[in-house]
Amino acid sequence: MQPEKLLLRNRSKEQRKNFCNSLKKTDLFKLHQLISGRVLDFFSFKPSDIIAGYWPKDDEVDPRPLLESLSLQNHEIVLPVINKENKILLFRRWPLHSLLKMGLHKTFEPHENQPLFVPDVLFIPLLSFDKHGYRLGYGGGYYDQTLSTLKKIKSITTIGLAYDIQHVNQLPIEPHDEALQWIVTEKKIYHLSEVV
Repeated sequence: MQPEKLLLRNRSKEQRKNFCNSLKKTDLFKLHQLISGRVLDFFSFKPSDIIAGYWPKDDEVDPRPLLESLSLQNHEIVLPVINKENKILLFRRWPLHSLLKMGLHKTFEPHENQPLFVPDVLFIPLLSFDKHGYRLGYGGGYYDQTLSTLKKIKSITTIGLAYDIQHVNQLPIEPHDEALQWIVTEKKIYHLSEVV
């Protein structure tokens, strides 16, 4: 891991934490709903699209209002499961409000009795992002490996969910880093180097 990335990671975590702590819980919830609304208003997903979300931890943008809306539109919703054999995430069905279990790295994931799917759309958490769509994650490399693998299987849409304060001009990039196609914040929708 690059020392520069480690420093940025710690700084980004602190900045996001301070931002979230500066808001009342009700205001933070409204912010998550606003981000969800921006996604629903802007993107047109095919009825057959399988949607991958994530269960939020720490101060991540909470995608659950968004996943609930998409589930009500009859989309299959899946959550990532850490594969112990390699760094490629698996995705299991998450029936809305069904119980989850604690996985590796203290992430919640569906139980083994839920079927596996290959998603078409992935909503992805992050610590910071730049104008080229690169994200700073937690350093495990799971999403980079997973996106690289999925792109060889099918056409996918990648959407990062973030607060606008997480936007930086440029991140240090390594050869394995995978850029996201879109980043949605409470203020803007970023499409690589473009802003909508």
